[in-house]
Amino acid sequence: MTFAIYSGLVAILAITLVALGRKWQLKPKHYLPWTVAMAAVSCGVLAAILHLQPDSPWWLALSVALGVSYVVTIVGILYCFFRDPERSPPRDDSQIVSPADGTIVYVKKIENGRFPFAVKNNNTIPLSDFVDAGFVPNEGVQIGIAMNFLNVHVNRSPISGIVKMVRRIPGEFKSLKHIASLLENERVLMVVQNRDLEIGMVQIASRLVRRIVPYVAVGQPIPQGCRVGVIRFGSQVDVLIPATPGIEVAVQAGDNVTAGESVIATHKIPNLSSVSIRSAEADHAVAAQVG
Repeated sequence: MTFAIYSGLVAILAITLVALGRKWQLKPKHYLPWTVAMAAVSCGVLAAILHLQPDSPWWLALSVALGVSYVVTIVGILYCFFRDPERSPPRDDSQIVSPADGTIVYVKKIENGRFPFAVKNNNTIPLSDFVDAGFVPNEGVQIGIAMNFLNVHVNRSPISGIVKMVRRIPGEFKSLKHIASLLENERVLMVVQNRDLEIGMVQIASRLVRRIVPYVAVGQPIPQGCRVGVIRFGSQVDVLIPATPGIEVAVQAGDNVTAGESVIATHKIPNLSSVSIRSAEADHAVAAQVG
């Protein structure tokens, strides 16, 4: 009977955590070791209960052991999500850094001002349907970065410059497994410009996201890697790089990137920025505005 209780405990825990890991699109190297660790924790809790309270109903002991593992898992996810570690940006505007932690899900060419996916009746649509009016590159590249629950969700500026636009585009909260959701979900377009380069960053809500919080305002000078906003729970950030001489994309689908540090594109012409902001104090000043 005791062996059956332990086996049932491990089976229930494994099925639950593996199913959630797959559903949340986590990599096996993340959820499998955690599943093993939680199995060990739950078995330890179960053993303690059976030893200290041998007359306890088996189902109650099993439920308590499962509950402890689930609570620890939730606490671990919240810890990962609410982290906001310091980063070391290159402070070099010949390099464009990732605005988000996560995985590159696509690198698409923008042509003729069209959204680089066929979504409506298998046709492409104007890029303005995605970013709204005011910032529509006719040519360029669109890089999608998917974030999961384990990623840091604070986003950072890909270059130094002036915030030219912060625009919230109201929408829904659908799963981003469907490309059409990129056009339907709520999102915030942020544009940073220096002397010769303009970069658009689109924070996109997902099914579990209910809040996108910008940290910066139009007209504000910011350094590369500065905290510019946060998205609550798993979601996506797209980078729009207008066609500019000398731009070379440095990532491809499947690459893992770190906000403020990983280079996603380079510019052959160095020292582009007319805005000279190099101190960490500027970044902390932005964060202080949020409270």
